[in-house]
Amino acid sequence: MQCRSKKREAIYDALVKSCDHPTACELYLRVMERVPGVSISTVYRNLSEFCAEGKAIMIVTSGGEERFDGNLCAHDHFICRLCGKAFDEERTDMGNAVLRKMEKKGRRPETVSVFGVCENCIGNDAM
Repeated sequence: MQCRSKKREAIYDALVKSCDHPTACELYLRVMERVPGVSISTVYRNLSEFCAEGKAIMIVTSGGEERFDGNLCAHDHFICRLCGKAFDEERTDMGNAVLRKMEKKGRRPETVSVFGVCENCIGNDAM
């Protein structure tokens, strides 16, 4: 059983309230404001534990950056290959079909990620 601490609860609370899929460093800066004694290693360790416990999902961008999602409702992700931002997308029939196919192969998929260029980066590129 996992030990409950103020730091762990603050990290988890900040994660589930985040809609921007923060990196560990971004989450650390948010938590540090509320719990000054928290360390970056504590944030990394707890994020790893949350993922192992099924309380969070790690999303890896095309640049290899790790982002975290505390939203466990069925949804997928669009990841911009230019800015690295991850966006929640409604689960589609196609996403469900991909997940079922993976399950038939004995895998336990969590999300479908689509990579491309977001509307903001397209707009910036057009300038």
